Amino acid sequence: MKTQHFFKALLAYLLFFGIILQAQDPPQYGTPFSGVPDTRDINMYQVHLRPFAPSGNFQSVIDRLDAIRDLGINVLYLMPFYPNGGTDSRDSDSPYAVQNFTAIDSEYGDLNSLRALVDGAHARGMAVIIDWIVNQTSWSHAWITQHPEYYLRDGSGNILALDPFPDVAALDLNNQTVRTEIINAIRYWVFTANIDGFRCDYANNPTLDFWTQVINNLRGITTHKLIMFAEGDRLENFTVGFDLNFGDKWYYDALKPIASGTSVSQIQTTTNTEYTYANSTQQVVRYTANHDTETSETAMNVFGGHAGVCANFVVSACMRGVPFLTAGQEVDFNQTIPWPYTSVDINWNTNPSAATEFSNILNARNNSEAIRRGTMTNYSDNNVCAFTKVSGSEKVVVIVNMRNATSSYTIPSALAGTYTGMISGTTNVLTSGSTMSLPAFQYYILRSGGTPVEQTPYNGVIAIPGTVEAENYDNGGEGVAYHDNDASNNGGQYRTSEGVDIEACSEGGYNV
Repeated sequence: MKTQHFFKALLAYLLFFGIILQAQDPPQYGTPFSGVPDTRDINMYQVHLRPFAPSGNFQSVIDRLDAIRDLGINVLYLMPFYPNGGTDSRDSDSPYAVQNFTAIDSEYGDLNSLRALVDGAHARGMAVIIDWIVNQTSWSHAWITQHPEYYLRDGSGNILALDPFPDVAALDLNNQTVRTEIINAIRYWVFTANIDGFRCDYANNPTLDFWTQVINNLRGITTHKLIMFAEGDRLENFTVGFDLNFGDKWYYDALKPIASGTSVSQIQTTTNTEYTYANSTQQVVRYTANHDTETSETAMNVFGGHAGVCANFVVSACMRGVPFLTAGQEVDFNQTIPWPYTSVDINWNTNPSAATEFSNILNARNNSEAIRRGTMTNYSDNNVCAFTKVSGSEKVVVIVNMRNATSSYTIPSALAGTYTGMISGTTNVLTSGSTMSLPAFQYYILRSGGTPVEQTPYNGVIAIPGTVEAENYDNGGEGVAYHDNDASNNGGQYRTSEGVDIEACSEGGYNV
């Protein structure tokens, strides 16, 4: 009897700490990516697969990897690519209605093309995380008939839909076998496709002990540094090991109300709430749009056009948290993408020059220890978001007019000083007590101290003998490495996110 009690206690211990018996992991594909960024350094880009191109497949993403990298992005997040829907009358074409957790729907490609995408991202210094659907399956999933006990059921034994989504069946996440199946499927992608982490859909729904078990298990994969991203705003998600929480409160409680006239002071209130349980490295992912918001509204409409989106993006990128762009924002694509995302394709020619501004903002962040990791002090008023970020000798001042009208801002003594514009390269003197007149949505990202941004070769040092291409111009940004008076890329080739005029040559290579 004592032996029986011992083994029951041991099993309970192993389950609680995520140390569960699991299927043999598949062989590791490729080499685990060594460039997964620190949570505080992430700039995230959502790949909305279906509207990404008419083909909506992995190859269409591969074709734009350079452009995404040039934005300053270091983490790609891929929307679901699993087989979905089915023949049951309750099924939908939603990518979140999954038929098979360890397969790829042919509309997106196959395992080889997914691997090519991941390899291409890694070669460009970008990690790849994938959407993980944890709460539900399609009504046509094999488990529906083979393992009805895997699902929540009513008193008559009928499988329940996941409230409030009638097109998917609700998994019983208290069933330890279900947990094991889910963990095994998640691990499959780490090894089979060299994936670097997971955006966990509807993460507020499972119990916290479920996530403790799952995340503890995944942290046991010591060959990989995995990014765990909760698509949820439950404050306690941080307590179970998630690196990132989703900024729904940021968007719905702060940015949107401010765009409608609420005081900018709401930003600090929301930030305080979001970070209640966060440690020094855990971050909130702060967006101005994502695939859910875009089913009914666009950032361009919510925030008053390109300038308004960029003003809100500056605050999202620099104040505290992970900046997030969804596909199409970098070209000001201004069209809703209705669920299940099959009726609209992003027009990448809407405003290609818009990418330069997003790139400037993200690369200012990339080039600043203070922005990414510094201590923030808020000096905002009713209309202007103003704050400092300080790390060591580096001090960054961010001033953003959040209104679609001219606003005045009186400089507090803590902001007084001489600074260099991180994007403009110009010298700015802030005098205590003076009043700035800020046109609609104007912003400043200013810096003093710290280590200056250095000029570096765009594609690294090229060995000689070898081919040195003129378009491999230097990194460093405006005022450091390059300057071009024409704000467009007239050639449309190579680094299309930058205002450098280049054209393809018939004999090969490019003219600059």
